[in-house]
This record gives sequence, structure tokens and C-alpha cells, in this order.
Amino acid sequence: MFANTFKITTRFAIAMSLTGLAGCASDGGLGEAAVVGAMLLPMPAGVDSSVMTAAIGVAATAYVASSLADTGSPTVSPAPVAMAAPQAQPPVNLQKLVTRETPDRYRSKSCGYIETALSEVPMYQASAEPLMKQVASARKEAASQVWLEKGCQASNLPRGKVGMSIDTVDPQRAMALSLPPAGVVVLAIVPGGGAQQAGMLSEDVVVAVDNQPIADSIDFRLAVAKAEIGAKVNLKVWRASAFRIVPVVVSAGGTPIPVVSQSAVPAGGLYCHALLATQHTYGATTSPVKLIPGVADAGMQASLMSYIAKVKQEQPNVWGNFNFKPGLCSPGAVVCMAEAKGPSGKTQNAFEFCHPTQAKADAELSQMHQGDPQAVTVDWP
Repeated sequence: MFANTFKITTRFAIAMSLTGLAGCASDGGLGEAAVVGAMLLPMPAGVDSSVMTAAIGVAATAYVASSLADTGSPTVSPAPVAMAAPQAQPPVNLQKLVTRETPDRYRSKSCGYIETALSEVPMYQASAEPLMKQVASARKEAASQVWLEKGCQASNLPRGKVGMSIDTVDPQRAMALSLPPAGVVVLAIVPGGGAQQAGMLSEDVVVAVDNQPIADSIDFRLAVAKAEIGAKVNLKVWRASAFRIVPVVVSAGGTPIPVVSQSAVPAGGLYCHALLATQHTYGATTSPVKLIPGVADAGMQASLMSYIAKVKQEQPNVWGNFNFKPGLCSPGAVVCMAEAKGPSGKTQNAFEFCHPTQAKADAELSQMHQGDPQAVTVDWP
């Protein structure tokens, strides 16, 4: 019955997939893409198009996603389709795939996690869908920035795979159905791979690899990538309302990590923040941290002047005419200062501070806000 349902409802499933947002992944190289991204990607030669484009409903409509075969695999074994009523699915905000790709997404993550996330960028770039290319650009910029901030180095992991397509668990839907709220759900099994040989099934939910909890598909791919080729990883699997441990053999494969070079940060670029303050008073005006290209080579006077102009535009009749201190804002300097007499006659100062990493600039800005809790944020022009 499930096989017939799969054939009959394929087109309907594709349309339905646009009513849910999920992260589809294959441990062989497909990343945390939206369902629409997986459907629009070029198909590897020899893969059954009905398998590649069908949306798969998993665990009684807990998940809606597209499955995609491992790179080089001729086919995958799809999960049965369990269709949900259209009104039961939340609306999709596909732009969220782009907007979520910010440095903050990666700052709490390990270098290995960032490395694995960056390995998925070529998959997005290869898509014919413009939105997926935007995801690629946003992720490359955001993850590369944090990679450089942390001083990460390529780990040269074994890059194994176990042969199954996975999707990050949707916590809200999972909890509503009494399923594990975190981990990855198995969408499809690659014939002949370690997962099939170990008895893994579509709709299994993997919550840990070798006792390490799995939060999303990138976590899963990283855990498998760390394992030696030919070794077994113990997957903690939720199936039929119970947990079990499934040992799975890791085979060779995976996507090489793209090199993250210093070109990810513009030449001479530094992370800067600026502020204007009236001496002996609270309520300074501060900027967010901003990556300013070329500031180390050209000096900070131009960028601080532009920030002063922006603040005076937003706060008219508050600030005086600033004069810059000779030599303080020269190329190679990490601080720039200007001074003015305010309308009240009090001395006012404008500062810009720059650092090679955003983490250091953020820490300095945080300390400044602690010293002046009444500070107001005015963004850069």
C-alpha cells in the first residue's frame, strides 16, 4: 500500500513540501538545505527522478522534506509517504534560509562544525535556484568570518559516510508526537551502505553518535566524519517508541573542505566600533561592530568622520564640531580620536576602536556598555 501511495502522491507531495521548512542532508555531502533546495539541485546520473523529487512524510507527518541520494549512489530507498492536511503545515519563509546564515549562528560552534558547514557551500552553489546561491554566499561569508576569528585550522578528518539521507528534527512537531525533540531523522537508505547492512530504517531518529548528542544534520555529518574508515559508530536510535543502539560501519567518502583563506576578510579590513560621548555624563552614542575594509591601510579618520556625520544627523543640536588629533588616526593605528566643544560648553569626544577579530571588538564594546548603561546605539551610515 505504501508503495502505491508513493507513486500516486508524488506530485502532490512535491507541492506539499513547500508548506514545511526542513533541513535535508546526506552524510555523503548534501547539506542542511531547504526542501525546495533539494528538489531543485541537479540530479546525479543514474538516480531515479521520482526518488529525487518526491517529498517524504516521516513519522506520521512529523517531518516534510526531500530525500537526495548519496553522491555516486544509483538510488535510495524512500520512506513511506504520510501526507498531512495542507492547513496543518506552517507557512514557509524561504528567505529564512538566507537570513539565518549570520556569524552568530557559528560563534558558539566548534571549528569542526564550522568546517563541516563550509563543506556544504559547493552544493548550494551548484544549484540553479537563485535562493540557494544566496544561501551559499551568506554561509560562506558568515562561517568564514567566524573561522578566521577563532583561528581555525583544517582538521583533515577521515571524511567517512554511512549511507543514508537525513533531516534535522523539527522539535515542535516531534514533541507534539512524543518523539525525540533533537537529532536527525532518516529519510532514505542507500542500498549496500553501512546503514542498510546494520538494519537502519527510514523514519529512525538518531539522537547520538558514540554517546555524543546530535543537534542537527551538521552535527551528525561531523560525528561520522571523525570516525576512522572501516570503524563502527554506535548510533543511538529511537524506533517504535524505544531507544536502541545500532553499530554502523563507516565507509570512505564525503566532501572535501574548501580552503578558507584570509581573502574572506577584505585586505586591510578590521572590526571596528565607534562612539561619541560628552565628558562626565552618561548616554554616549555607540555603534555596532562593523567590518571596515581597508581601514588598517588607509587609517580610521574617514570612517570615524562618516560615523560622526550620521550621529549628528540623527541627534541634531547635540554635538559640536569635532577636530581630529594628528597622528592618532594614521594607517596602522587601532584607535582614532576627535574632540569638540558641545553646545553646553562641555568637552565631547569621538572614538573609533579597531581589532583583527570581531570577538575582541564585541568584548570591548560590551565593556563600554557596562560602564555606560544609558548608551544609545546609532548604526553606521
